[in-house]
Amino acid sequence: MTEKELQIWKHRWRTLKHTIEDMENNLKREQMDEAGRPITRTTTIQTLLRCLLEFGETQFDFFYRGFNDEDETGGYLKPSLEYPEEYVFRTTLTQISHDLNLFQTVIQQRETAGKDERMQAALDTADHLAYKALKPAVEGGLIKEATVLTYFQKIPSVRLVPYAPIALVAIPYSCMMLADEDADSAMSEAATRDFLAIPHEVGHYVYRHGQFNRDTLDEALRDRLIQEEPIFGRWLEEIFADVYGCLVAGPVMAIDFMHLLLDHNPREFVAFDQDHPTAAIRPWVYFEVLGEIKCGEAADALCDMWKKILKERSHYVDAKAHEYLEGLQRVAHDVYELQHFVTHPFDRERWTNNTDQVGKLYATFAQFVANEKQNVDITIIPEATVCTDKPHKAEVNGRRWRMGESDGLNNLWIDQLRYIAKQNKEGSHLLLSSQIKIPPQVWSLVFSMNGWAIEGPMGMIPPIIMPG
Repeated sequence: MTEKELQIWKHRWRTLKHTIEDMENNLKREQMDEAGRPITRTTTIQTLLRCLLEFGETQFDFFYRGFNDEDETGGYLKPSLEYPEEYVFRTTLTQISHDLNLFQTVIQQRETAGKDERMQAALDTADHLAYKALKPAVEGGLIKEATVLTYFQKIPSVRLVPYAPIALVAIPYSCMMLADEDADSAMSEAATRDFLAIPHEVGHYVYRHGQFNRDTLDEALRDRLIQEEPIFGRWLEEIFADVYGCLVAGPVMAIDFMHLLLDHNPREFVAFDQDHPTAAIRPWVYFEVLGEIKCGEAADALCDMWKKILKERSHYVDAKAHEYLEGLQRVAHDVYELQHFVTHPFDRERWTNNTDQVGKLYATFAQFVANEKQNVDITIIPEATVCTDKPHKAEVNGRRWRMGESDGLNNLWIDQLRYIAKQNKEGSHLLLSSQIKIPPQVWSLVFSMNGWAIEGPMGMIPPIIMPG
């Protein structure tokens, strides 16, 4: 790539950088709405913007100097046919723009919510429930201190960013039904059902940020799957999120997921894809977990309900599916054992409990949400803040991290490599140089950052996890 082309990319980054800075400064000035009411969660949003800025600058600089053979402190990246330089720059800046666009949406929704009681009530309740779903993993030591931030989107999902311990959970707009005063019981149940996506989506965050005995959760669980079919390795994250959601919300999580699976067309319903457990047998993950948490009556009733649905749809668990079903139950049990071993807080307050009257689970959950709504206090949700004593660091609930670095065990060596590259200074001892180039097999992992850049905002694996 020529020096002129490199400069064009640099100017594009600078424009994007100034846009992030302007957005952060505007948010600092406008922390009150037109009526003088505070816009909720602005501290966390400001910190997200600052972390995105620092992370984006470090990421861009790593590649800008790494591909620049004319720079005495650069030229340390070996070219790749799979990832051309132009592709790396375009994808990196596009992904930063996607994140920025999301944060702009979050800001606009929070500003609008100040004038819309229905929207504010839904967001406050969603923040409250999302943090309530996250707390057992924090208290049990599965993850370090973290916080949550919710927003509206057409479908539920979780946005995973590599630069801050914040779970960005999307809820559907229909959650605003929660505040309708004239809602009948059916509408009330419908509104609260849409909040049930939260525990599953939070489970994805825990999976990607969790650790067990100094391993990532992914590594710890895969060690237990050596004897299983390879397909279970592909399904592992979804199984983990299913188990986590069930541990948080109890039997209602199972019946809700059963209803979600019925949205699949007949072909998808029995298909064995590479990313999600087959819909026809997936509920057995929940039945397995419910049996373990002393919700056996609910598990039996829900299992009978599901078998009846399969029969009505003329779907039968054939020999192949039955083999996978047995493996699915074993994996679900292993995932449960690991989570429950370190997360006893799950047992203290499950959102719904054992019952053979599974038809009443939604009503029970609606009452749970109504009770929680009365006690919502978003001030107890920890905010992500920039440290006043060390402006290059941010913190949440006492946990600090250096802005610009990534969050998670998988990326420690990546942060170290980017840090080494940043220390390359003209006239000093060069830790990296054009004489010893980093091969694409290594720097492509810096580029991808666990899927942040490769998958994009609509990918079916991180950074966006959508309901299966």
